[in-house]
Amino acid sequence: MTDLAAAAPAGTGTHRAELPPRADDPLALAPLCASCPKLCAPSCPVQSATGREAVAPWRISATVRDARRTGWTAESLHAASSCTGCAGCTHACLPGVRLPEESRAARADAAAAGVLLPAAAALRARIVATGSPRRGSPAAGELAVGGDPSAATALFFGCPVQAGRPSVGLAARRLAAAAGTPVRCSADEACCGGAALDLGLVTEARDLAVRCARQLTGADRVVVLSPGCARTMRDDWPEWGIGVPPLTTGVEWLAAELAAGRLSLHKDDGSAPVAWHDPCTLARLLDVRDAPRSVLAALGLGVREPVATGLHTRCAGGGQAYPLVDAAGAAQVAGQRAAELGVLGASVVSACAQAELMLTAAGAPARDILEVAAERLSRPAV
Repeated sequence: MTDLAAAAPAGTGTHRAELPPRADDPLALAPLCASCPKLCAPSCPVQSATGREAVAPWRISATVRDARRTGWTAESLHAASSCTGCAGCTHACLPGVRLPEESRAARADAAAAGVLLPAAAALRARIVATGSPRRGSPAAGELAVGGDPSAATALFFGCPVQAGRPSVGLAARRLAAAAGTPVRCSADEACCGGAALDLGLVTEARDLAVRCARQLTGADRVVVLSPGCARTMRDDWPEWGIGVPPLTTGVEWLAAELAAGRLSLHKDDGSAPVAWHDPCTLARLLDVRDAPRSVLAALGLGVREPVATGLHTRCAGGGQAYPLVDAAGAAQVAGQRAAELGVLGASVVSACAQAELMLTAAGAPARDILEVAAERLSRPAV
């Protein structure tokens, strides 16, 4: 064994420390991935949870390669879309294939050929009928109460928070008020376009993004609570020529407010540890891993982490519209992660509303780090 090999942490010998750059044509790498010796297989949560080799990363690439030659069918599109976008396989891929981008591009390629995922057809119909992919959020008005339309900071909730976990948005509002930070927010918040893009509806996604960007005009910064929305704004909007003010995720914003002394929180006595789940979009695609740990430390919480954590975290199954593609498969992925967290014997905390919804449904009730922090405010919100 060489000195270099001896010094490498166990299990990381075939993993990249950072993601490779995005390819101009994600589909062009499919033949390369399809013929690889399958180093990515242990890193795929979908294959691991479902036991189906047909959804392995290399098999998805083989499907994409073949479909581009012979044409898309409903079956091949479903197989190519069996990806949560977690990028676990990307870190294991030495050639540098980014399967999340390939899978999403495949959905768009099929849609351009007239083959749509059932969920994409339903989403397109909803956008035509209502102008938004969101089914509706009864809490939208409450989330926006007291917002300052002229504030320099825009608070962007995102569909998972608005429609699924409004308590996270309310916690963010309390924290911002306690820090003395006026925020802009909207009861009719536009969609960033991420959901449509994940389902292959590129034109609709771009139109939604343009509308969303208009709402943010004039803001000096945007605090984005949903990691998937932050990814879309940061990575996809520029490719469409859409500008966005400097953005930060909710947990990064919270960590910065604590570090600057603008927030004071009661510390826990350490008697109730928490199990921390790194959301894959946050930890891998946005490279945010230190901020949540600094917040947990500021809260004085004892933290327990599963074996798969940080850069090597395991997906909770909610990314890249996978629950809309294969609800049963997504539930299996969530169940696998819930079991990994369950053995830690502590309440689960995360920083992604979509992941929290998936874990809760799988029997591991998960709370958001913003909610935990808001409960420990040392002075009331004003």
